[in-house]
Amino acid sequence: MPESSSAFHDLCNELCGPVDSSVDRRTDSRCPRSLSALIEPLDGDFQRCGDPFFVTSRDITEQGMGFVNPVKLENEYVRVALVDHNASLIGRVCHNTNVGSAFPVYLIGIQFLGVDHD
Repeated sequence: MPESSSAFHDLCNELCGPVDSSVDRRTDSRCPRSLSALIEPLDGDFQRCGDPFFVTSRDITEQGMGFVNPVKLENEYVRVALVDHNASLIGRVCHNTNVGSAFPVYLIGIQFLGVDHD
């Protein structure tokens, strides 16, 4: 199981600065931020089980990240590598919301479970 890390907390503060949690229903307000990320599907034992792919984040907090993707994620767990920040996290897919009208486009929410040390 991944561990939490103060280094990631520091990275989130660097990326988003202090946030006002009164403006969002979540405990941590989302920070609109476009970050390059490599998503790697994982099985229930946190082992790679699919081909990795690149995305650009829509928003990020210390608790998770959102992005848009043309394909629904079928795995419950993913590794999220923040390409430009040398950070790798394990996350759980919380939702795959189809937001496309003419064709499928999914808004995907990832809850971070902890820092990946592999």
